[in-house]
Amino acid sequence: MMSNTPKYEVYWGVDCGSSEIKVVALDPDGRLLLKRKQKTLFPLQDHVRRALAGENGDLSPFTTADSTEIKPGHKIVATGYGRKYIGFVDDALTEIKAHFIGVQDQLHLDQAYSIIDIGGQDSKIIAVDHS
Repeated sequence: MMSNTPKYEVYWGVDCGSSEIKVVALDPDGRLLLKRKQKTLFPLQDHVRRALAGENGDLSPFTTADSTEIKPGHKIVATGYGRKYIGFVDDALTEIKAHFIGVQDQLHLDQAYSIIDIGGQDSKIIAVDHS
């Protein structure tokens, strides 16, 4: 018999863009637990870790303040131009795929639509046709 217990307690999304690092954390039901934003600086992986960890006492995916070891029950997925340079994430998606999945999950559209993303480094237009 399969359990209805969620596989993860907290899902983390990191958008490592050319000008900003944006972080969100969601519970298994998709409710927003937190969001953070900071300037993209280098070394990139250190600043992404800092953005995820937050300040002392904040919700963090890491086992200790100086670690990149992920706590059990936490999953981190990255997108953005820096996604390939973050060694401790569980998965990485292109921005186009992340936008599509997000719109489909939130809006459940079954007709044609477009998504426009104007970023710091480039812009993208996604046209979706369900026919």
